[in-house]
Amino acid sequence: MRKYADVQDYKIDVKGNAIVVYTADQDMATLAAIVRDPHASSEENARRMQVLRESIHYSDLLRFMLIDARRRTFVTQRYCFIGSIDDWIDIGRSGTLAHLVTQHVKHLGKASYFNL
Repeated sequence: MRKYADVQDYKIDVKGNAIVVYTADQDMATLAAIVRDPHASSEENARRMQVLRESIHYSDLLRFMLIDARRRTFVTQRYCFIGSIDDWIDIGRSGTLAHLVTQHVKHLGKASYFNL
């Protein structure tokens, strides 16, 4: 994520055979600019940022599903927001986790995500 994605606020979790990528629903940089007080102490601003980080909501938008444990191959899925679907859909071909990560995480936080 650090190397290939532009999003900065994310969480990664393993759930069974899935590696799930969560991204922040809010723009942390914008909220931080609102919360920081140029007249407050650095400790006070750090406290405000901590409260902000604890209140951010994350959504699972991308996951890598293990489909062959022996060969360590995965398939990538993204969450589809079309009203008639609202579920996970497969995107692209299966492959190694490293290859799929380089192909797909770069789209998080961008309009191109919806074209996957």
